[in-house]
Amino acid sequence: MKAKRTSFDAQWRHAAEVLAFSTTILAISVLLPVASLQRLPSLCPIHLAGFPCWGCGLSRGFCALGHGQWQAALGYNRLTPLVYALVCLLAVSSAARLLKRSQPST
Repeated sequence: MKAKRTSFDAQWRHAAEVLAFSTTILAISVLLPVASLQRLPSLCPIHLAGFPCWGCGLSRGFCALGHGQWQAALGYNRLTPLVYALVCLLAVSSAARLLKRSQPST
């Protein structure tokens, strides 16, 4: 019985951590102005080394999507809508797992 409870606690903790991480990312994308990120230089070591990076522009793209600027988001990185949707899906599925686990068993 103890092993089952420990497994339940670990699963609950994992779902809570994923929910906290994903909602924090989404909240930052809505609260942080896009203009504040446009002033910052790129810190990506792959980009600075002169190689193309699939992740460059995702932070700016997330903020643009958080403010409803779809064209700007696609301009920063074409993967932004897909990654944003995946983060939203993680938040919703984690919340659903936590709600399902918090309901008493019948």
